[in-house]
Amino acid sequence: MNEAHRSWLRVLLTRRGSSSPGVFVRVLAFGAIGVVVLVLDELGVRVHLPQGVHESAAAVVALLLAVRTNTGFSRFWEGRSLWGAIVNGSRNLAQVAGCHVKCESHEIESFRTWIAVFAWVTRRRLRGEEAWPEVERLLSPEDFAALASAGHPSLYASRRMSETIAGW
Repeated sequence: MNEAHRSWLRVLLTRRGSSSPGVFVRVLAFGAIGVVVLVLDELGVRVHLPQGVHESAAAVVALLLAVRTNTGFSRFWEGRSLWGAIVNGSRNLAQVAGCHVKCESHEIESFRTWIAVFAWVTRRRLRGEEAWPEVERLLSPEDFAALASAGHPSLYASRRMSETIAGW
């Protein structure tokens, strides 16, 4: 199984942040109700449900699903747009620093590393993930320890970039 398929499957089956567990319980409950109605019908007990209620309920459920789907898509698109802005801003900042700052190449690389750290830490923090393996590989142990102990790591990375620019 390739990595993309495994990742998709993991997202599909995740419980954290998902409404699937609640939906699964409800599906089981309504399935049990259906089985009870079927058994009663087989025993000769007629279960009569008025049709008008179901038609009205179906219209309400359809409207609710449409609103929820649109809201979810809007939230997704807003997050995608904001992430795109972070990526574009990071790329532009790295390019401007490389073209307009006259200093040692290791200073530019260090600045570019902090740009990447800002993006990685922001992404991980927004997802509620505590581990930052890619950031740990980019930074020295001292810088990583300072970042990890910061109250807000994204702001810490941003401040480090600001201090570097101020020094230039």
